[in-house]
Amino acid sequence: MTMAFVVLIVSSGIAATLQWDPVPNATGYKLYYGKAAGSYTQSVNVGNVIHYDLDTLPLTQGITYYFAVTAYNAAGESSYSAPVSWTPPDTVPPAPPKWTPTNPVTSP
Repeated sequence: MTMAFVVLIVSSGIAATLQWDPVPNATGYKLYYGKAAGSYTQSVNVGNVIHYDLDTLPLTQGITYYFAVTAYNAAGESSYSAPVSWTPPDTVPPAPPKWTPTNPVTSP
């Protein structure tokens, strides 16, 4: 299967959606991802949709991930799309500062 399609990430700051153009004659798509472009260690069969919410994946905050999509049908699977990257932001607020008085006041 020959294909050329665009993959992009639409991010709202803490969440992101991967979107791509439909491929004629495709019956579904697979999303591949990993920590290096071209070296995808995980995959998800997303079915016959042209978007996928990345916050549903088990990604670690602050780590950059690379994503590629393939199209498939009964004849086989396409090659990878061009890779795109996204780094899930850190959504854990910092701990409150600890109070360390330099000149503590004592009562008489």
